[in-house]
Amino acid sequence: MPVVRCDLLEVLGMQGSIADTAQGIAGLLVEPKIEVPPGWLSPRYLGRPPSSP
Repeated sequence: MPVVRCDLLEVLGMQGSIADTAQGIAGLLVEPKIEVPPGWLSPRYLGRPPSSP
């Protein structure tokens, strides 16, 4: 059965996107939770200027 090439490539792209999303979700479920030291949450480490009160 003939298939238009661009349609096939579109379907393969969607399949790849679904696989990438599933892999990301699986990684979040399997990997241990990482604790972030409180000092790392300061604006200096986040690349933002400190807020003025």
